[in-house]
Amino acid sequence: RRPTAQPEIFGAPPPSQDLSVPHRPARSSRRPGSSLARSSRYRIMHNLGVMHYISQSD
Repeated sequence: RRPTAQPEIFGAPPPSQDLSVPHRPARSSRRPGSSLARSSRYRIMHNLGVMHYISQSD
């Protein structure tokens, strides 16, 4: 099932790119550090979720 999991991994990055759009106005409204911290936390959690999904698929 690894070949089926690979396209889903490639499909995972687009949502992170979508998050980069809304957090640009967040910099103007709030502190830049807070928005960067949220993005980094989301990326870490997202990566953990992807790795966990891959482990389940195997």
